[in-house]
Amino acid sequence: FLPVIEQITHCSSDTEPSEWHVQTNRGATRFVLKSEDDIRSLAPGKLLIVDAIGQRYLVNDYRKLDTYSRRIMEEYA
Repeated sequence: FLPVIEQITHCSSDTEPSEWHVQTNRGATRFVLKSEDDIRSLAPGKLLIVDAIGQRYLVNDYRKLDTYSRRIMEEYA
């Protein structure tokens, strides 16, 4: 079970921990990210995000996301 993030609809990235509202291939969800260290690069454009409770999310290629989502991910990539 590894949900793939397809869109970020909201992110309170100005403070840590940050709250994320996302659309995944399994539906809408939200989670808390403790720090930017919880986002790991797996390959160019591919990211693994681990939320505050240990749930993992995959971003296949943040460069192909919509403008808002891409801008948020570029802050962390």
